[in-house]
Amino acid sequence: HAAFAYLCRDFGLEQNSVEDVFAEGEPNAAQLAELIKYCKENNITTIFAEEMASPEVSKTLASEVGAKVETIYTIESNEDNKTYLERMDENLTKIAASLK
Repeated sequence: HAAFAYLCRDFGLEQNSVEDVFAEGEPNAAQLAELIKYCKENNITTIFAEEMASPEVSKTLASEVGAKVETIYTIESNEDNKTYLERMDENLTKIAASLK
């Protein structure tokens, strides 16, 4: 999901969206292998999953590369009545922690 493209651009980060790789559904074995290769080559330690997306593929990917899964909020829902600023603060804290 490109919701954080502006953040990546402004801070020189690279975003690789798992969703974009298989927009039609679950990834096939070759697509998953490519994602695993990318994560290993780039020392990915955190896989971010949107709050409204199924976390299964992210969990599988994380397990394969020794990463953890963190929920990130695109602010598409407001189930717990947190403000935009509260959610973005949570997101930025998680992103910053993943870079350490």
